[in-house]
Amino acid sequence: MTALGMPGTEYPPQPRSTRGAILAMFFVNGAGLATWLSMIPAVQQRLALTSGQLGVALLGLALGAVVAMPVTGWVVGHAGGRRVGTLSAVAYCATLAILPQAPTLPLLAATLLVFGAASGVLDVAMNVQGAEVEAIYGRPLMSTFHGFYSLGGFAGALLGSALAAAGLTPAIRALLAALALAAAALVGGYWLLPTQKRLKSRRPSEGLSLGTLSWALVALGVMAFCSFLAEGASGDWSALYLHRVLGTGPAVAATAYAAFSIAMAVGRLNGDWLTARLGAIVLLRAGGGLSAIGLAIALILGRPVVAIVGFGLVGLGLANIVPTLFSAAGRTRSGAPRVAIAAVAFAGYTGIVAGPPLIGFAAQAFTLTRALITVVACCLLIALLAPKVRYFDGRVGNTA
Repeated sequence: MTALGMPGTEYPPQPRSTRGAILAMFFVNGAGLATWLSMIPAVQQRLALTSGQLGVALLGLALGAVVAMPVTGWVVGHAGGRRVGTLSAVAYCATLAILPQAPTLPLLAATLLVFGAASGVLDVAMNVQGAEVEAIYGRPLMSTFHGFYSLGGFAGALLGSALAAAGLTPAIRALLAALALAAAALVGGYWLLPTQKRLKSRRPSEGLSLGTLSWALVALGVMAFCSFLAEGASGDWSALYLHRVLGTGPAVAATAYAAFSIAMAVGRLNGDWLTARLGAIVLLRAGGGLSAIGLAIALILGRPVVAIVGFGLVGLGLANIVPTLFSAAGRTRSGAPRVAIAAVAFAGYTGIVAGPPLIGFAAQAFTLTRALITVVACCLLIALLAPKVRYFDGRVGNTA
């Protein structure tokens, strides 16, 4: 018997320390991205990039994550979660430190590709760790983990603004942030789980075929794709919708995404409590439905205040969808959970890559309002596919 009373598992004797380490790693991931985002205007100005050139460079970030994610499950299985999580976090911070110093557009794009790959590996490794810790505690924890990613993003943006106001150059700001986040990652990495073993179900799987579970995993991937697409659309198009379609000023337009972000953070920090009481299916149905209703109201009524509230409802509805999907993938009984989590993450980030251009082309062919109806449909599809999570072990929270 180990210190946790679970035979055959290699867990540290302080599960609370491991939980805190995972929270720290999620925070590092969110804060690092926000730090980079705060420096984009300065980098664009220094390299004299057009909007199109900047867009090409930024695409490298998402592509790096998409390319790295499919192999992360295999890497975690061979190298161990602690090693992969810690090394990817350090690589992520090191790349952050050199991003604002990229001398040319090609080098900026290449550095962003590495930055995105490190972020993607860290993302998958931490969700695998989160699924393991949920197994230890026997209750939902994933939404809080993702909530700390949102808190990290808020802290990174706030710190970036403060350092910029103090007159520090982007290179110095990036270096200071990278050193602080790397230190946090190294300390947290000590308490991560050294290995990831296959999670065992507490419920019998009789009557469930491999094909059934495979199709259920595809459904998780589709829901992740839809959720990430909706998140990306809210970030990329909410301000433009208020500014171009509803005629608001830039300051008012920006509040739409602020409402989305705040609502998502609040939703995630309360998501574990909701998951334990409502169950995964109800939470997915309610989240998808609320997001669809919020955006539909914003598009139909076409008033700035209503639109801001609507995007806030989208953030609240989407808040716990991705954590719930990762948690379900971590309980798969048809293969290694780390591979299932990597597959769901890959599908989700594909939504981030494909979503902006799809909506952009649709807006050009029709109108932005009509293009955003696609996002409403994606949210409704999440609600429709929600019952598929019943094919995954109901050990953490209720599934029905």
